[in-house]
Amino acid sequence: MKGSFILKKVFGFLVLITGVLLLLDNLSIISFDNLFGMLISIGAVVIGISGLVEKKRFDFILTMFIVFGSLYFLSNIDVLEANTVNDIFWPIIIIGIGVSLLFSVTTRVNNKSVTPYLAIFSGVEEKNESTEYISSDITAIFGGADIDYRKIKIKDNVGYINITTVFGGVTIFVPEDVKVTVKGLPIFGGTENRAVSLDKARKELVINYTVVFGGIEIKN
Repeated sequence: MKGSFILKKVFGFLVLITGVLLLLDNLSIISFDNLFGMLISIGAVVIGISGLVEKKRFDFILTMFIVFGSLYFLSNIDVLEANTVNDIFWPIIIIGIGVSLLFSVTTRVNNKSVTPYLAIFSGVEEKNESTEYISSDITAIFGGADIDYRKIKIKDNVGYINITTVFGGVTIFVPEDVKVTVKGLPIFGGTENRAVSLDKARKELVINYTVVFGGIEIKN
């Protein structure tokens, strides 16, 4: 059921982008010589991001979809030459394989009140169980992060989660006994907030995000 929902989103996004590109081309605002190539590149990026969001962790193949699509997109708008794309793509694959072998995803438990999380061509999976939670920063670049906050106790009235994802996916689990406020900037990406708060919730968890070709999922 969830897979079909994501595929529907991917298809809808591609249809939307196709219409926008055709409109810009017809109005002579931007000229695209290879519209089909543009759609393939965008489709590869969207499939990669959707897959990372669904899997909730780093996946090398899906990440390569994003890398390939991004480089192919840049070559189609003449930012990169085709030869340059080939020169960049294969070394990135080799680097990605090395990184994926060096850093495996393991679930850790963290009790710190302030915590940074960094996932670059890798994955982070952690349970935050701080009893005096203040804030955390999650950065996912060509990677994925899965952080479970359901057992935190916010120290003051408000706690913060700051998320930055570029070509990556982030999934966070939040407690039901806090009010959740989500605000941020999506750039060719999106945030899905499915968290439910109890009526008696008194404290607040503020989630600030910046998404660039990525996705964030928030739930209990």
